[in-house]
Amino acid sequence: MPAKPWRKRIRIHESTQRELCRILFLFLALIPLVVVTCYSLVRITPGYQSYQKELWQQRISDNLGVDVRFSSIEFPSPERFRAHNFVCLHPETGKQILKVDKINAAMDRSGWTVDLVSPELNGPQIQGAMQVIHDWFLCRPQKSASLLRLSVPEILVFDGAENTKFQNVEVGLQPTETTSTLYLKFSIAGQNFSEASTLVIKRHHALASPTTHLELISNDISIPCRLLAKRFPTLHELGNDASFRGTMAWTQNDQNWDANIAGLFESVDLGIVTAPIGSPIHGIANLLIDQAFIADDRLLLAKGSLDLSGTNGNGTAETEWVLRTRDAFGLPAQQSLWKLDNKTARIDRLAVQFELAPNGLKLEGKIRPTDPGWPNNIAMIVDQSAIIGSSTRIPLKTVSDWLLSTSERNKLPRGDESQVSTQNSEMGRYLARHLPWPKHEATALAPFIANDQRK
Repeated sequence: MPAKPWRKRIRIHESTQRELCRILFLFLALIPLVVVTCYSLVRITPGYQSYQKELWQQRISDNLGVDVRFSSIEFPSPERFRAHNFVCLHPETGKQILKVDKINAAMDRSGWTVDLVSPELNGPQIQGAMQVIHDWFLCRPQKSASLLRLSVPEILVFDGAENTKFQNVEVGLQPTETTSTLYLKFSIAGQNFSEASTLVIKRHHALASPTTHLELISNDISIPCRLLAKRFPTLHELGNDASFRGTMAWTQNDQNWDANIAGLFESVDLGIVTAPIGSPIHGIANLLIDQAFIADDRLLLAKGSLDLSGTNGNGTAETEWVLRTRDAFGLPAQQSLWKLDNKTARIDRLAVQFELAPNGLKLEGKIRPTDPGWPNNIAMIVDQSAIIGSSTRIPLKTVSDWLLSTSERNKLPRGDESQVSTQNSEMGRYLARHLPWPKHEATALAPFIANDQRK
């Protein structure tokens, strides 16, 4: 027997059917339409936009570890947002770290992709920013974290002296449970290059003593040293115009640190470099480091060369310091050097190959004499008088005595010239203590170096 149609089995009055249709229309169409319309109207009100902005400012600040401010934020889709006039402030000092006209961000399965439009980085706050990134991102092991990719066509860095424009900047952050890695690729405007510079920072969480490893490879790009001085304070002593091209590596844990450097430092200001011993020599030189190893603020090995061309008046030295250095290190010199009467001598040329190691200091001259009567191995030509490089290693004790005596002779300003500058004497002892002494000699000589000036 054929089944009866459901209408015949369930008989509903026509008026009841109309009521059911009205109810369904109300709940499935009218109410959702009213809710969506009201929500859309609320979203464009200034009060809601202000609430949404503050909510996202707090959310982004919590994720980045810095205080974030922006004028407005838009959501073209659930996986994308745009923020205008974006500013990052240091969470403790409140100083501006980064300013961006507009940020475009998108989320996919692999992680976040962020594009910055016209960013400006405050140079003096680079160290603070790096510290926040290190502590907030790299020092947090994460079992499930997404990759962050940051693309910047160009970014302007103002360090208080001048602007430096970085181009084609790419940043990536990959946190994991055992190792978190931050990589950075960049170029600098105005330089011809074949390959971008790279900076890689890795934080190893799984070790007994968590360790941070930093490696910078500049390739063909000369990086202003003032931008790296916050992380490597010694670079600040090379002068405002100094630049670096080469490799740097830095490893640090909660107990000690070490670094190794290899590369060329250009436009080094010798007056600033030798300031701890009274700036006895002035000029702009190039410093080539073949190898340099530092551990816990102590120099273990340094090999390289120093080159200064005395053309156009670039290079002067105190005559007394030249004679004292020649005498202390036993460097042969022409007899005419002893006849220098001026307080300051002109440096015609300085080119020396050096090696500072636990077994002493080696100084070899690199100047090729133009006069056939001059000897080889010339390290320095002062007022047309030659100083010859050392054929043997100079003991570290001799180098230490030279540093101490040089700093002692650095007098206070006029009006108090009878007193020795305590600050510079302390600096001389500091430099002497951080020579690459062998361990047994360092233990025996450190107290002597520290107390030598008190006798």
